[in-house]
Amino acid sequence: MTQINYITVLEIAAKTLEEDSELTVKATDLKTYEGTIKLSDNSEIVIKGQTGKYSIGLAMKKKSIPEKRLQKWIDRLEYELEQSFLKNIKVSYRSNIDEYILEIDF
Repeated sequence: MTQINYITVLEIAAKTLEEDSELTVKATDLKTYEGTIKLSDNSEIVIKGQTGKYSIGLAMKKKSIPEKRLQKWIDRLEYELEQSFLKNIKVSYRSNIDEYILEIDF
């Protein structure tokens, strides 16, 4: 299997968060990156990610999105990823004191 295209994953994440969002991506090395999603109200959500062989981990600050909205977003994200990659994808999340951590298994 080829490496997972993290840019496509971030584009889908931005699309499913809000229709009027703008995405900027910067790779910090071969397996880690940072995406900044600017929303229509000029707020920003920074998502830090790391690619694995068959998964991508994403982390974002809790203040970026309320937990209730997060669950709805995860459901839309999972659906859109499955449509884009044409395979069953599992998205799970956990949280720590200041971050939501998503694990996307391909």
